[in-house]
Amino acid sequence: MQENPSYDRQFTTEQFSALQNLYDYFNKNLFGGELGNCLLNFSRKSKAMGFYSSKRWAKKSDIANEGQKADIDEISLNPDFLHVSTKEYCQTLVHEMCHLWQHHFGEPTQGYHNREFAEKMKSVGLMPSSTGHPGGKEVGKKMSDYPIVAGLFELAFEAIPQEMLLPLIALPDFEKKKAQKKKNKIKYTCPQCSANVWGKPKMVIVCGDCSEGDETIVKFIPETTEEELEESEIL
Repeated sequence: MQENPSYDRQFTTEQFSALQNLYDYFNKNLFGGELGNCLLNFSRKSKAMGFYSSKRWAKKSDIANEGQKADIDEISLNPDFLHVSTKEYCQTLVHEMCHLWQHHFGEPTQGYHNREFAEKMKSVGLMPSSTGHPGGKEVGKKMSDYPIVAGLFELAFEAIPQEMLLPLIALPDFEKKKAQKKKNKIKYTCPQCSANVWGKPKMVIVCGDCSEGDETIVKFIPETTEEELEESEIL
């Protein structure tokens, strides 16, 4: 039996070392090195590209002491989104680092991206947006972002040495997706008030509460259908 040469590689060490190096790089270049260490992880949690959890880990030696509580934060990236683009997973990491910053140096609001968070994001070169595009709301429960042209993030990203980027990505499971039943209905979300409705794909739905006559028409944004997702992954 012929051995696979890749067996000699330390995949876990390579991947997590690269993630730690990225964290340290952005901490130095965007946060002035003021962020402390946290546990960096990969986790397939729902449809989120990443998440931050405050004080979720502790050393076993410390937890044995009576009254000792968890004091180590966690930042996780969803491996199912690492194939999208290098820039986007770096954005996700910095987004979650802003959450970490706010929990230690600001006043976070549970389950909500408040104005303080928005201003911190902008200070590191990311524009918060409920749609992920210009014109979206800057505060809210669900928040995406996009790079500010010539902002700190964009400049820092362009200067990242290639060897510092993650060496491994998780490829989509095309066979599993093909076997899934196609959706008859999808969710539509209003970018202004975050109201949700369900309907057939390719519908055009207008939010009556947020629209102001013919001058300002606010349309619900559809989630990506499985068919569209498969097509985009193939391209």
